[in-house]
This record gives sequence, structure tokens and C-alpha cells, in this order.
Amino acid sequence: MDFTTTEIFYVMFVIIILVGGIFFLVVRKLIVNNRILQDALSKRQSQATIIGRITALGDIHQFIGDFAILSEYDELIMLSTTSRQQ
Repeated sequence: MDFTTTEIFYVMFVIIILVGGIFFLVVRKLIVNNRILQDALSKRQSQATIIGRITALGDIHQFIGDFAILSEYDELIMLSTTSRQQ
């Protein structure tokens, strides 16, 4: 069977169109998956930022609380320093 140049051209054209269509579908699927992963990452990053802010705020409150306790022991410190001077 001999094929004419036109028939070979049509077969190659159909193969190129099929490969191009498959490539387009694969790239489209990858783009959709990329968007889903980016959304999930953004959500996790925002949650981590919120947790970090809460932790930092808790540390500040603990630090301030330590200073509040120091004022309660002010008399003890005063007694301790005066007893050492004698």
C-alpha cells in the first residue's frame, strides 16, 4: 500500500492535534492542582501566623505578670536588703 503525500500529511496533522489536546488537558489539570495547593498553603500560613501572634501575646502577658508578682514581693526585698546592712 502506497500512501500519498496528502494522506501522510492528514495522519500527521491528526496525531499532532491529538498530542496537543492531551498536552493541553494535562497542563490544565496541573494548573488546577497548583491553585488548590496554593490555597491550602496560604490557609496553613495564615493559621501559623495567627498562632505565632497568640504565642507572642501570651509571652508578653507572662512577662508582664512576672513584673506584677515582683511588686507583691517588694516588702520582702526591702526587708532582705535592710537585714543585710545591719
